Amino acid sequence: YFWKRMVLKSLVLADLTLQGGLNGINHNAAGSGVGSDYNLVTLSHVTFRNMANAGILIDNIYAWDNNFIDHTNFYRCKTGIKQIPNPAYIGGDRVGMTFLDKNVFYQTQFVENDVAIDWPSKRGNNLNAFINSQFKDNGLVINQVNSDATFFANSVFESASKHSIMLANRITGFVNSYFTGK
Repeated sequence: YFWKRMVLKSLVLADLTLQGGLNGINHNAAGSGVGSDYNLVTLSHVTFRNMANAGILIDNIYAWDNNFIDHTNFYRCKTGIKQIPNPAYIGGDRVGMTFLDKNVFYQTQFVENDVAIDWPSKRGNNLNAFINSQFKDNGLVINQVNSDATFFANSVFESASKHSIMLANRITGFVNSYFTGK
């Protein structure tokens, strides 16, 4: 079938706090269109606080690809970053497949969220990086089923939980990262 992929470029949010509400950023099919491809997004010095659903929701669109998120905080949200792919997706290049590729999170903090990162993809997410990031007192740090080559460098994981902090079914890399329990 024929579909049109839309590209949104150069979205920048800086020096901003988004507090309360359902989602801080809501990139979903109803508002953006199922063919939306968000790339060259920059979030710098942004705080998402007390979001009832997610700080960032990426729901049934085409992709979040080649974005830079720095000095951004997710604090006491139900989910820091949540991905919802089209449940009917079975493969190929299709609208609504909702993948996350080559996103860099630099000095990002996830503190006291129920889930820090919830990325249960259908079309695999690829090459996402968390550098100098902090994950503190989250219920679950990351659900990244079907994500390839996600890596964490110089990142700190602090948790009082007695449960697993990560769910993954593919290789995840940790370089010079620190894990501690309370």
